Amino acid sequence: MQVLDIQINEQRQEVTPHGDFSFPLVVYHTILSRNILGFVDWHWHEDVQFYLVTHGAIRVYVDHRSYVVPEGDGFFINSNELHMVRPEGPPDSSYICVDADAHLIAGFWGSVVNLRYVQPYLRHPQLPWLMLEENVDWQKEILDMVRQTYVIDTAKGFGYEMDIAILVKRMWIQLIRNFDFSSGKSSHSAVGSEHVQNMIAYIRENSSSALTIEQIAKAVGLSGSECCRTFKKVTGSTIFSYVQTCRLAEAVELLLHSEDSISQIAYETGFCSTSYFIEIFKKQMGTTPLKYRKARQAERDAKPPAPDEPTTD
Repeated sequence: MQVLDIQINEQRQEVTPHGDFSFPLVVYHTILSRNILGFVDWHWHEDVQFYLVTHGAIRVYVDHRSYVVPEGDGFFINSNELHMVRPEGPPDSSYICVDADAHLIAGFWGSVVNLRYVQPYLRHPQLPWLMLEENVDWQKEILDMVRQTYVIDTAKGFGYEMDIAILVKRMWIQLIRNFDFSSGKSSHSAVGSEHVQNMIAYIRENSSSALTIEQIAKAVGLSGSECCRTFKKVTGSTIFSYVQTCRLAEAVELLLHSEDSISQIAYETGFCSTSYFIEIFKKQMGTTPLKYRKARQAERDAKPPAPDEPTTD
């Protein structure tokens, strides 16, 4: 399964359904070139995530840092961590991702498993994320379990939910049993993270307007200079660059799902002119908006989805 454009609410929390209440887990095989704009934008969610890179390499941005994860290695992201994923190698770099709600690990909220082994480590300041390397034995075991989970989820044989639940519990205990918490030092820099989440929410809500730094700063209670500095520190990009990314993502949706003209789309998504929109779009996507629309329409006409194939926006 692949979600081509993750659903985000106003707080930038991912709201793409990750399973359901009866089985709160989902397994993705994501090929980044198939995503809107070719990457997974900034978001966060309550689930914990285990990644395994299956082709190429990805760059994971989390807090104010970024990590290159090559094929065969992986990454862990704890609950509520703002993050983004881009291809670092070829555009079709891909990864398996297991997203699991803590309830699946805990069993039930008053259990000894939850009280001793889940809640103390969920959102732990020393373990907000972790590179998982194939050449580290205990981390390789986790990566192998991610791969097994994908195989089992794809086959969906009798009892597959139990098999997956067992694997996820084993991944979690392997992680917290072997990670070195003894230093007492936090590897997480929480400074500015909440402000940036609020900035991103405001930008997403108002990206089609003529946004100014002063407006964004006022919305989050910072000065203009502090607003720019904090955003750059946490995300590694400028506010202006992020505004452009939001506008391009909206433009792609309109190109794919509306009959609006290129000029209309440029206006509706906040670009100052059609020519500027085309210039920025071509720089990001490698083609013009019109050619992009025609190519995607031709793809859909040539290969309609099979009846049992999941389709996502």
